[in-house]
Amino acid sequence: MDKPILKESLRLFSCFNNVKSRSMFGGFGIFAGETMFALVVNDKLHLRANAKNEQE
Repeated sequence: MDKPILKESLRLFSCFNNVKSRSMFGGFGIFAGETMFALVVNDKLHLRANAKNEQE
């Protein structure tokens, strides 16, 4: 893995248990267990949000 944004993202989320990445959608999905909560694509980190937290 030679993607700096992906490496930094995984480092930031390392406080969660069982965080890993998987190649998908032309980028990399970031998972905690079986749940994908972020996507790194085109050197940008995208976090999954819902109506309660999308403004944050």
